[in-house]
Amino acid sequence: MKTSNKILLGFFMLVFAAPILLLMGFRNKIKNGEFSVTRLDANSSNIHKGVITPYKVVKIIGPGIAEVFSCNIFPAGTGSYEYINYNNSDSVSVQQKGDTLLVTYVNMSSQVNANYQEYTHLSINLYLPGINHIIMEGASVVIDSMSAMVDTAVYFHLSKQANLTLGEYGSSTTVKTALVENTDSNMPDTILSTSLSTEKSTGQFNKINISATNSYVNFGMHAWMKNLNVNMLGWSTIAVDDKSRIEQLAGYISDSATVKANWKNIRRLATLTGK
Repeated sequence: MKTSNKILLGFFMLVFAAPILLLMGFRNKIKNGEFSVTRLDANSSNIHKGVITPYKVVKIIGPGIAEVFSCNIFPAGTGSYEYINYNNSDSVSVQQKGDTLLVTYVNMSSQVNANYQEYTHLSINLYLPGINHIIMEGASVVIDSMSAMVDTAVYFHLSKQANLTLGEYGSSTTVKTALVENTDSNMPDTILSTSLSTEKSTGQFNKINISATNSYVNFGMHAWMKNLNVNMLGWSTIAVDDKSRIEQLAGYISDSATVKANWKNIRRLATLTGK
């Protein structure tokens, strides 16, 4: 075979083999959790959905600007996500790197003009079977219900103007259970009845640990916490609704932090300052 023919044959083999090798490499990265696959909804090209494989840590990164990137977390049997992007400019990147689920706001304007950045509001829904550790940088996270994970301890780390809201929406109810007893053997026809009242909230949390640096923490009216450990550093702000409940409280609040609450909660939170 002539040298020119060998070169030409090698060129065609390289052209046809390269896409196959790239595809195999990309499939291996997906299998190893380095990338996740996002699919478009069949009924709308604006809806993006994907599956989330097992993880230990959830890290959510935003631009650090209020009302730009928010993440709503819901308890679910299996992990998945969904978000809507109407103008197809800015987007959300969902990746799984090792044991970390990484959710990042992607700003496209910075790639075009480094001197000017325009942001589009984006919101993503995460349906997660469990939460243990959430890292938030410059993003907003809203959790209204943790019924599937009520007995677990959850750790939140906030920085770069992150915003965490717990139990803002949902419901709180009082359930009365009637108990019928007959303990008097001398009066068999006498029925003694009593009732028990049980209070429930969709935002019941067992043990919450929050470390916030220059960030915001909001407890809504349905946030009922059995054990709260909160460390507010820098110029962080903590806001507590009058109807929220905190049974056990510990932690530290810096002198530069701001507390927004009624007088009862302010007095409790004041015990965490000056340590």
